[in-house]
Amino acid sequence: GDRHVLARLNEVGWQYGAEPSGHILCMDRLDTGDGIIAALQVLAVLVRKGISLRQALAGLNKFPSVLRNVPLGSREDKALLQQPDWQDTLQHAEEQLGAGRILVRPSGTEPLIRILVEGPSLQKVEQVADGLVSWIETRIK
Repeated sequence: GDRHVLARLNEVGWQYGAEPSGHILCMDRLDTGDGIIAALQVLAVLVRKGISLRQALAGLNKFPSVLRNVPLGSREDKALLQQPDWQDTLQHAEEQLGAGRILVRPSGTEPLIRILVEGPSLQKVEQVADGLVSWIETRIK
């Protein structure tokens, strides 16, 4: 959640960060997610540039995104992500996806692994995500 975004922002010295749930952190204003502050920041940029929101978003290309949660039998199952054949599987998935991104991480609050896949083709995104889920599920104790 926000604490992971906050930690990363502090680590790299950035002022802005967000998570898929919509929480946006503006470190130059506040160190927690605040929708009103985020909206005011966007409005300030629009006014300063003299453009509408529609104009600002004209070049935005949204990629389909798929989030899969794989329940684990135990917390020890997180070690699956350290296995060499997992790294090979992940590299193959990234090559198969092409443009886009893959994020795989253990949940910080639940016994599961979260798999996020984004790319230009929903079909390819789902195919890659399903392949990663399958790899993990076949190895859970």
